[in-house]
Parts: sequence; C-alpha cells; structure tokens
Amino acid sequence: MKITFIRPNMTPGRSADALPPLAFAVLAAHTPKDVETEFYDECIEEIPRDINTDVVAISAHTFSARRAYEIADRFRARGIPVVMGGYHPTFMPQEACAHADAVVMGSAEGQWGRIVSDAKAGKLSRTYQTETLPGPELRRYDMEIFRGKKYHPLLPVEFTRGCRFQCEFCTVSAFSRNTFTIRPVETVIEDIKQSGAKRVFFVDDNIMSNKAEAKKLFTMLTSLKIQWGCQISIDVAADPAMLRLMAQSGCILLMIGFESLRKDNLNLMHKGSHRSADDYAPFINRIRDHGIMIYASFMFGYDFDTEDIFDQTLDFAFRHKFVLVNFNTLNPMPGTQLYTRLRQEGRLIDEHWWLREKFKYGEIMFIPKLMTPRQLKEGCMCARLEFNKFSGIVKRALDFKANAGSISNLGTFLYTNLVARKEIRNKMKLVQ
Repeated sequence: MKITFIRPNMTPGRSADALPPLAFAVLAAHTPKDVETEFYDECIEEIPRDINTDVVAISAHTFSARRAYEIADRFRARGIPVVMGGYHPTFMPQEACAHADAVVMGSAEGQWGRIVSDAKAGKLSRTYQTETLPGPELRRYDMEIFRGKKYHPLLPVEFTRGCRFQCEFCTVSAFSRNTFTIRPVETVIEDIKQSGAKRVFFVDDNIMSNKAEAKKLFTMLTSLKIQWGCQISIDVAADPAMLRLMAQSGCILLMIGFESLRKDNLNLMHKGSHRSADDYAPFINRIRDHGIMIYASFMFGYDFDTEDIFDQTLDFAFRHKFVLVNFNTLNPMPGTQLYTRLRQEGRLIDEHWWLREKFKYGEIMFIPKLMTPRQLKEGCMCARLEFNKFSGIVKRALDFKANAGSISNLGTFLYTNLVARKEIRNKMKLVQ
C-alpha cells in the first residue's frame, strides 16, 4: 500500500520562504513501516498529474481549501480515495466531505493508525474526530519525508501546541479549544541534536505557554550553540531574566503578533497580553537591548481602524526597526469567534468566500466599519510595498542593537529581507 501526502498552495506561484510542514512528518511517523509514503508540497513544487498511489492525504487551511478540493476531486475521479484534514476540514466537515472519502476533525495523530488500517481494508469512515490535543507520547516526527525538498534553511521544531489566549480572530485557539500541550524538553533537545541543525525556528504559537518549561528549554539550548527564533507574546519583555537567558541560549529573533496599535481594537480582539501602542515601546526596547530582532505582525480592518492606521503603523514599524513585518488584512476564518460575530452583524461579503473562483490573495471579504473594503485593501498593499523598499531595508539595517548587532544578525536580516521583498512583490502581482 502507498500513501501520498499533499500540501496544496494558496497561490499559483512557488514560495522561497516555505518551511517543512510538521503535520506531515507526524503522519509519516505514525504510518506503519509496511506502507510506502511520499510527499508533495505545492508551495515549492508541482504535483504530478500521473501519481500512482493507493490513498491521498491532504491537509488544508482556509486559504488553500478551494485548491485542496480541486486536487482531491482530480484523484477521486481516478478512483483514488482521499483523506482530508487540517484546520479548514475541522471547522467545515460537511463541505470537505463533498470532496473527500474521509475527513479528519482535530489532530490526526491519535486516529492515523486506525485510518490507515481502514484504508487497507477499503472501509474508510466518512469522518474521524479527535476531541483533545494529542499527548506527548504521540508527538513524534519522521523528517525523512522532506529529504531532497528545497525549503528555507531553518529546522522547524514543535515544543508546545495550542495557545492559552482566546483571541477572537484566531483559528489556533478555536482548533485547540483554548488548551495547549507540551513535549518533554529532553525530547525536543534530542530532536535538535539528531538533526545537526544550527538554525532552528520553534513553530509554537506561543513558546511561553508554560513559563517554567520554557525556562528549562532555554537553559538546555545554551549548550547546543545554535541560533533560534520563535513566536511569542510581548509580555516576555516583562521578565528581564528570561530575556537574558533567551539571548544567552542563542535566540536572535522573536516573532510577535502586535496586531493593532489601538486599545479599543485590542480589547475587541480579546488580546490578553496587549494593552495599547503606548505600552509597546519599553517592551520592544528591552528585547532589542538584548540583541534580539523582532519580526512583527499587524492586522488591519478591525472595527476601530480608520484610514490613518496604515501610516501610523508603518511609522511605528520603521521607528522600532523591526527586522520584518507582516501587514495583514483581517480575514474572517470559519470556526472563529470573529467569523460568527461578522456573520451575525451581516458584514460578510460572502459567507463562503474561500470557495469563490475570483477570490485571490489580498481580497477583502467583509465590510469594515470605518473604511471601505477598497480602502482597506489598497492601504495594506501600500504599507507592504513601502516597508519593503530598498531604502527602508537599508534604514532598518543600521540598527546596531539588534539587526546589525552581530555579523550573524546582519546576515539573517539581509537574507530574510531580500526573500520577503521578493515574496511580497510576487503576491502583489496576484492582487492587481
């Protein structure tokens, strides 16, 4: 028996900053040894049309859902059964069932052995559901499935899964039901040692979900002499001792979701770790004082955003010399509190926007309160292009605390900015 794993892409082009998707490494590790596996990632390669396989397994998020359905329909037309899972099928199982022989709701680790067994017997169930996040005993990874793939030169590592916050817009908290689990620190350290990687990115949604375990991890990372980055909430800067430990252990980059500079927006989001733009500055300075670069993320379109929010946020990003910034428009994802609220308020342009053939990257699928959809779309586009101009990159590079605080930091800064500039400009072509 042979299983083909597929990750569909949200856009037609290929990505230069894609990381290996650990979900497939997990499934590969839980696949019996007598079953042959292969993997295709449309983010970096084409999916052959003549694949010879017994089962296709596809993981989809909302942005890639329509493409996932196209791929699934193609294989099913050839009589090849399709198993589909991921965030979107979890939130929209009936929709996914129209394009798949079996739909997995929730994390797949605990169900995968049964699914493979059912597939062998030709008796796949229509749905498989997991109510809770998998325990540490199920969290193992077969990274061999990515061998030969041309990914960004970072090793993705998972320490925690889930998030303790309950942000209105977030699919992670909805998927994990506001819970999180932690892998044993010793196992994580061993995974890194075995890989031989010198640059690591922790893909956790918030690596500080458990402060005591995070401190243990950072302490043990110190002996590995690696460089690493992670996603984290801004409140880490309230603990100077933790910041020192992180810097000593090789942390050079923190990815922080600031989301908004406006207090009313943050309150509406239920952004528990944030208060307002005035509170950000001292926390940002503490992080940069430790030589750690900040990759910031902002979201435009919340109810208290007006047209001046774009320039205000852009000025803030330049002033604090962020290494990179994601300027995103608000997207009402199914399964989230935000989607439910906007639907109840009659503000969704299309309740199933992800299925629209004309939907493409950057389109606005809801009605903002204090600007038009067109103003939101164009304002975000302009902010992205302005921040990624060469003049802006040079200005931000002249930061001797963090971005140019060391030769290694400067190399990381230049590489990531050139890749980001290319990706942004490619995506902007899709918006026009």
